[in-house]
Parts: sequence; structure tokens; C-alpha cells
Amino acid sequence: MKALLIVLLVSLSITSSDKFVVGDVAFNRKISTGGQILQLNGAGIRNLWFLDLFAVGLYVDTLNSNANQIIESERPQALRIVIMSNLVTISKFKDGIDDIIRKRLKDDVRLIENDLALFKSLLGGEMKPGSEIYAVYEPSKGLKVFRDGKYTGIVPGNTFKKETLQLWIGELCVSDDLRDELLGID
Repeated sequence: MKALLIVLLVSLSITSSDKFVVGDVAFNRKISTGGQILQLNGAGIRNLWFLDLFAVGLYVDTLNSNANQIIESERPQALRIVIMSNLVTISKFKDGIDDIIRKRLKDDVRLIENDLALFKSLLGGEMKPGSEIYAVYEPSKGLKVFRDGKYTGIVPGNTFKKETLQLWIGELCVSDDLRDELLGID
């Protein structure tokens, strides 16, 4: 009986260590994409006042707390976003992306206008708590978008991948606190 209890406890500790939980959202510590194993660099929650809006996890092949190195990297990367609140609608989510990119790029936004429009179209329709977006960067291919487990398309090249990472870990980002969590600084 003691041996069974020890095996059960070891099994539970291994299972729980495979996940990192923020709020009610569990992130795998490792994922596989395109034959590459990526590690969870960090994860956090975007809050507004006392409301948890969505959770985000950043995956990289080598853990790194330097935002610029991650943004400029030509290695596989992924973002997982899980909606946590009914307050997050697809239009608000797309508007938020649009606002931050336009503030950061100003007049230069026209250089990525088509990629931005494509990306927003790949995000799909209405969101609800539990809706999930994966944005997976594969070098020499582009930023693949998955919505609720289904592949919706790709934004080719690396330019928009960099802009997407700027949203989350750049100087003008969604949230400084969330950026620090994604960079493992928290």
C-alpha cells in the first residue's frame, strides 16, 4: 500500500509540474510545433481593474528574458491566448491589436496594413470564455494562426510576427505587468 501511495504521489508531482497555471488557465510547460519543442518562457493574465480578461503564454526554444532578442529571433515561437471574460469580444480584441500597432508604427502602419488585415481575419468570429488563439511562428514560413484548435491560415514572412510580439513584450505593449510575466521577470 505504501509503495502504491508513493507511486501515486510521484505521478501527481510529475503531472502537475508539466503545467503552469495562471488564474484558471493551465499552460503546458512544453509544446511541440513543426518538429520543434518549445518551452513556456512565461505566462500571465491581462487584467482590467479586478477582472481577468485573458491569459497569455509565450513559448520559445530557449528561455530568454530579453524582449528584443525574442522579437528579432528567427527561431520557432508561439503565443497562446485564452479568453477568460465575456467582456472580451472579437471586435474589442481586434480593435485593441489595431490601436497598439497604429500607435507604435504611426504612418508606417501602411507597410503592414495587408498583414494586419489578414491576421485579424484569421482570428475568426465571436469569442467567449475558453476561446483560444495560437499564433505559431515557423521560420521561412510565417505566423500560423489557430483558433479553438483549428488552423485558420498564415501571415507569411517574419515582419508581422515581430509586430505580434511587440504587442505582448515590446515597449508599447498591452500591459507592462503582463510583459514582465511573459519574459519571466515577474
